[in-house]
Amino acid sequence: MIRFGIPSFRIFLILAVILPALSLSPSCDPDQKEKTAQDSTASRLQFLNDKIAKDSSNADLYRERAELYYEARDLDLALTDISKSLRLYPSNVPSLIVLADIYLLSGKPDNSIEALRKAMALEPGNAEATLKLAKLYLILKDYPQTFEIINGAIKQDKINPEAYYIRGIALLETGDTIRAVKDLQTTVSQDQDHYNALIELGDLYAIKKDPVAADYFRSATKVRPDRPEPYYMLGMFYQETEKFDEAIQVYKQIISIDKGFKNAYYNTGYINLVYKRDFPEAIRQFSEAIQIDSTYAEAYYNRGYAYELSGQMAQARKDYQHTLKIAVNYPLAIEGLNRLDKAGISK
Repeated sequence: MIRFGIPSFRIFLILAVILPALSLSPSCDPDQKEKTAQDSTASRLQFLNDKIAKDSSNADLYRERAELYYEARDLDLALTDISKSLRLYPSNVPSLIVLADIYLLSGKPDNSIEALRKAMALEPGNAEATLKLAKLYLILKDYPQTFEIINGAIKQDKINPEAYYIRGIALLETGDTIRAVKDLQTTVSQDQDHYNALIELGDLYAIKKDPVAADYFRSATKVRPDRPEPYYMLGMFYQETEKFDEAIQVYKQIISIDKGFKNAYYNTGYINLVYKRDFPEAIRQFSEAIQIDSTYAEAYYNRGYAYELSGQMAQARKDYQHTLKIAVNYPLAIEGLNRLDKAGISK
């Protein structure tokens, strides 16, 4: 039996646990976007340098500059400045939270926990410190600590979408899917634009092929219309539930957002190859994916198979051979070459 290369499934489920995802607007030139950001950072840095020169005992100014260095991922300078801030004002909770962020990004979770614990001791009702500590324990998979902290946060404030989201993820990771879904739904009911909760709920319902999944994914695309990931997950849901025309339309939307999103071309090619049997269109779409990624073995194999089915045997052989150069012993490519040899098709 002839088999196909398997399309890429949900690989873009992102849990923004501590650090926000960084994305570029597709309408902007990335180089120009970076230059603009650098200019803005330089301007802000100069402003803070001038302020600190005039008021060198102001702890808040050092904290602000530390945050700027942190954003620029210059962790040594960030740590130097936040340390100065805390020497000037040891009980400053915002500075302790920044210190925790720096330690975490530096790969020192224990130091981060210590800073957040100190912040909470100084200001027990500080929601930012509480949620960050719960997220950190979640990253470390210390679920008892996660639940203890987050349950306390919810008890203190029942209108707390991020707390419900964190607990929902913890419940999901510990196998309690029913309660996890309930918490994630509470998150969305309290914050209709909670992107990560929408994605999680969409993914959970998609596993059951429940049409509600599409509603959650569509809601996520409205929250982040410039990001291809929620569209991709929606397209994959349509593809897996055999709504192929809808899937192709969503993949076209992705390409309008990000022309370099190879999986949108690949999946469109796959649908045309396997389900629509439109081999010329399949070849065109796989070629687009290959243009983006010249090491895309699955795209080369499936294009080769589309060539084979459309009677272009020389091109098929060429693609099967190229697949094996990229992925040695790729079984489907070997089977393809064996088919051509068995049929007596010359090299």
